[in-house]
Amino acid sequence: MKPKETELIIGLRSGVLSRDDFSACFPSQIDSTYFKHELESALKNRDPDVVEDLLFLGFEFSLFTLQHTKLLCSLLNQGWHRSHEDVASILQTLKSPESVDALFTAVNTRYDYLSYDDSTALAVKCVWALSGTDTEEARNKIEFIAEHDPRDFVKQLAISKLLKH
Repeated sequence: MKPKETELIIGLRSGVLSRDDFSACFPSQIDSTYFKHELESALKNRDPDVVEDLLFLGFEFSLFTLQHTKLLCSLLNQGWHRSHEDVASILQTLKSPESVDALFTAVNTRYDYLSYDDSTALAVKCVWALSGTDTEEARNKIEFIAEHDPRDFVKQLAISKLLKH
């Protein structure tokens, strides 16, 4: 991401720039192709700040599409950033069966920065996302979580999701 783009994103995030002003000044077209290219670059460079900026743009301009699922799954299972809960929420919205394995892996991964709640919030978002994919594979993963997860809240959520299907 170019420094000018980062500067404009900071302006938009802080409220200094309106969406219209931001769009008028941004040197690239803000679309899903731009998002995909920049996310690939952020993954390659392992740049957590760019990931955070891109996710902000994705939410602000509704850029997330199924074509981003594979990249988002890769991002979900990398430990060098702090945006796992946002990525899980995006995958929940996309409801792609392609995300099942990555979501299940994230349920069972503990990130140091989420140790304050033993990564429970991330696990909960991942269970919700798994439930939303509504596939047999996702159901099997939720059953496993319901039987084996050591966190009572996560286990109870998984059980409740199984009862609703």
